[in-house]
Amino acid sequence: MKYYVSRQRQWPDGDLMVEVAVGGLDYANPGMLAEKFPQWGEGREFTDPREAANAAVSVWEVWKQTSPTTEIGIGHGATGGMTMPFSDCGADALAEWAEAAYEALPKCAECGELLGAETYTHESADDDRFCREYCAEENYRRQQEDNGPDEHGESDDDDFNGGRDSDAEGRL
Repeated sequence: MKYYVSRQRQWPDGDLMVEVAVGGLDYANPGMLAEKFPQWGEGREFTDPREAANAAVSVWEVWKQTSPTTEIGIGHGATGGMTMPFSDCGADALAEWAEAAYEALPKCAECGELLGAETYTHESADDDRFCREYCAEENYRRQQEDNGPDEHGESDDDDFNGGRDSDAEGRL
């Protein structure tokens, strides 16, 4: 999931707002203003909603400082690809939403990091997904160690040998 931070002149009332658009740039409202604070995260997509919320609050605070007599809101939402003005929720509610959104995102079964667009798995993983090949390998190795050798003293590690086609002495 992506989260896009932008400054907006909301349709139809013209309210000014910093928004976090769930779904990324393609799902931001069309009333986007020209980037003025990119160093604070404006005009950037994030994969972590907490980082997007922090950037939005930074942009909001700087924008309010540079325009002290202007009312400026802050909010989040999902347009579904249409125009949908977001409601002003305030910085605290935005942070609460971001934390809840983060907790709901899928995470790597090995290290707990957020899963990206590309995920990994292995044949013993059931429905588990991993953020990188290393995590999938480590999970597989640990499962094999937990299973231990069979009655002939052999482990099930034959299915995953680090990409080698031969044993330590070079035999196939």
